[in-house]
Amino acid sequence: MIEEEAALRNGSRGLPPGPWSETAGPRPRTTERHIAVHKRLLPPWARPRLPRHLRPLHYNLMLSAFMENFTFSGEVNVQLEVRNASRYIVLHAHRMHIEAVRVAEDKLAGGVRVARSFLYPQTQVFVVVLNPSGARRPG
Repeated sequence: MIEEEAALRNGSRGLPPGPWSETAGPRPRTTERHIAVHKRLLPPWARPRLPRHLRPLHYNLMLSAFMENFTFSGEVNVQLEVRNASRYIVLHAHRMHIEAVRVAEDKLAGGVRVARSFLYPQTQVFVVVLNPSGARRPG
């Protein structure tokens, strides 16, 4: 038992001595660096959590409920604080049909052009892709 524990600590897979133990090398360990590199390769909408560079400050909801068929229609305005420059706005949106998207920088600067928008059902988010010239700077 002590020999097996020592072998595991030294990187062995705990195989008994023999021809198979020579060919079976230690498994590479996943480090936090590997995880961080992998996270950067994923697009922001494929991650299970919303990006931290966007922080919602205020929601303004105007909804009409239709009790006959248990649906609703409405408009949502979300005020966001942008902490880092980004080309993407990612919001939760599960089982929604979104008809139009408009992004306004603020009342003085005017609107930011939207290149496209799409639902990503795997992580239940709605993604707004801004034009490269419209990528918002922190502020």
